[in-house]
Amino acid sequence: MSGGVQDVLVSIVEARKQHVVDAKKETSEADLRAKIATYEAEHGKPVSIMEKIAQSAPLMAVAAEFKRASPSKGDIAVDADAA
Repeated sequence: MSGGVQDVLVSIVEARKQHVVDAKKETSEADLRAKIATYEAEHGKPVSIMEKIAQSAPLMAVAAEFKRASPSKGDIAVDADAA
């Protein structure tokens, strides 16, 4: 990996680490767990990719990311529907 790309990745990681530190100051673990519980009550638990792959075996399985934004490019397709 070239130095420029590496520098960008390092700066992204450092910015995210600082974001986590700041977020922990603003929201307690108890509040975060309450938000998660509320979300899961309304929308259900997150899908486990590993469980889905195991259920479909030996059929072909694909794991993909649907990206709506990029740290370097900003918003890509914020309103796009992954379904």
